[in-house]
Amino acid sequence: MRVVLELFITDNLLMNALILRAAEAISGGVKRRFGFPAASALGSAYAFAALALGGFWLSMPAKLFTSCAMIFVAFRMKDWRQAGRAAIGFYAATFVIGGMCYALVSLLGGYANGFILGISAPVRALLLGAALAAFLPGWLRAFLARRKSAKSARLRISAQDTAIELDALLDTGSALVEPFSGRPVMLISPDKGISIHEHTPGATPVPYASISGKGLLFAVKAQKIEAFEQGRWRDAPVLFVAVAPAALVQTDAVVSETWWQSFN
Repeated sequence: MRVVLELFITDNLLMNALILRAAEAISGGVKRRFGFPAASALGSAYAFAALALGGFWLSMPAKLFTSCAMIFVAFRMKDWRQAGRAAIGFYAATFVIGGMCYALVSLLGGYANGFILGISAPVRALLLGAALAAFLPGWLRAFLARRKSAKSARLRISAQDTAIELDALLDTGSALVEPFSGRPVMLISPDKGISIHEHTPGATPVPYASISGKGLLFAVKAQKIEAFEQGRWRDAPVLFVAVAPAALVQTDAVVSETWWQSFN
C-alpha cells in the first residue's frame, strides 16, 4: 500500500479542523486563539507518528492522550464541567465525521486499512468544501469587521455585584491600563448604573490623560465579561472597569481594540 505523505497530512488537517469546528458547535465551548490550527497540527503529527512508527502509537492510551491534548489546546476550559462538555463534543464530532468519511470512501473511492484511511480526490474535494463552508464565513466577518474604522461590541459585564449589558466602542487609541497588572481598563458611561470611587472595595487608582486634561480614575477588576458573537455569548478575558468622568456620546463604554483582538 502506497501512501502519499503530503496528501495524508492534508487530509488529516482537514478532518481535524472539521471535527474541532463541530465539537465547538456541539459543546458551546470557547476556542483559544490559534487553538484550532495548533490542535489540528497536533492530531496530524500523531497520525504521521502512528503511520511511520506503529507500535505504541496505535494503542488506545496513545489515542486517548492525543485526543485529550487536542481538546486542551483547542478550547478554553475553566473547570471540569467545561472540560467534560468539550470532551463530549469532541468525541461525538469524531464519531460523526469519521463515520461520514468512511461512508464517502466506500461510495466515492478510496480504501480503509485499519488506522489508515485513503481518501480519493472527490472525497478530498468534499472535505475541503466542508472546511471552507465551516470557517470562511467567520473569517470574512472578522476581516470585514477589522476594516471598519469604528467598531462596537455587545458585552455583558459583572462588576460590583451588578450585571449589565452594553455596547462598547472598540477604540484603537485607547491605552488606559491598570498600572499594577497592565490589564486594559474599560470606561463605562456614568449613566449605566455602576458606581466606582475611591472607597470602593478593591478599587485601584488609574491616572489618565485626555484632550480636556489629566486626572485620576478608580477601577475594579470585573468579575466576569462575556461578548456576544455569531449569535451566542462567549467568555472574554477579564479586564478592569472604571466609570468615565463624563457621559459618553453614542456609546455605553469604550475599550481598547487590542483587548478585543486578543481573543478573536
